[in-house]
Amino acid sequence: MNKDDLEWASFYVAHAEWCVPRLLKLYERSTTRPKNMTLSEWKAMIRKMLYAFVQIAADDEDEIVEHRTEIQEGLRLFTKWYFDLWN
Repeated sequence: MNKDDLEWASFYVAHAEWCVPRLLKLYERSTTRPKNMTLSEWKAMIRKMLYAFVQIAADDEDEIVEHRTEIQEGLRLFTKWYFDLWN
């Protein structure tokens, strides 16, 4: 199976692999935040998002099942704060 087929077959893994380094860089370099929270609170949110995508990118079904609650929380935060993911 070529790379394009793999990305199509496991889009969620390919998307997570794309998100992880970008969220990590945002976490490390972030100097901005949503108006209603401190930078520390914002970084805690990004950590939760990052955790979710790292677990998904690992593509380990047992780990995903075991950490489902934390993953769902990270994905929920990702969608909630999607338009604030910039620096």
